[in-house]
Amino acid sequence: MSRFLQKSVPLILFAGVGVYTGVKFFEPLVINQLEKDGNLRTDIPVPQYDSDGNRIFSGISAADVETCLSEQVKDENARW
Repeated sequence: MSRFLQKSVPLILFAGVGVYTGVKFFEPLVINQLEKDGNLRTDIPVPQYDSDGNRIFSGISAADVETCLSEQVKDENARW
């Protein structure tokens, strides 16, 4: 049983990471294509993505959050 677990745990971990990264990569592409074709369901909330593929949370993109945070860090560093 020990050899079986030694071989199966890395395989399961590798498969899990592959599925997770695949979903993260292809989700914006699939949603965009469904939207273009007119086959996107309207009764299910769909996450929105900017042109770079970053998810937009409540109208704020990830790039906007990074810009805001970097400006706050600069302001705090300027005070000291």
